[in-house]
Amino acid sequence: MFDSGHLLPYGWNDTLSHTFVSFPADGREPGRVIRVDRGRCDVAAPAGVVRGH
Repeated sequence: MFDSGHLLPYGWNDTLSHTFVSFPADGREPGRVIRVDRGRCDVAAPAGVVRGH
């Protein structure tokens, strides 16, 4: 299981949590896209905000 407390300010809720755990995949973590700039995304993730491609 994961700690989703850091995602609460970005709209994470019980419904999203249950949906996420219903699709298990090794190495995947929940995240919320918080910004898109020139085709790149900033994602709030368990490790903090990370830059996606």
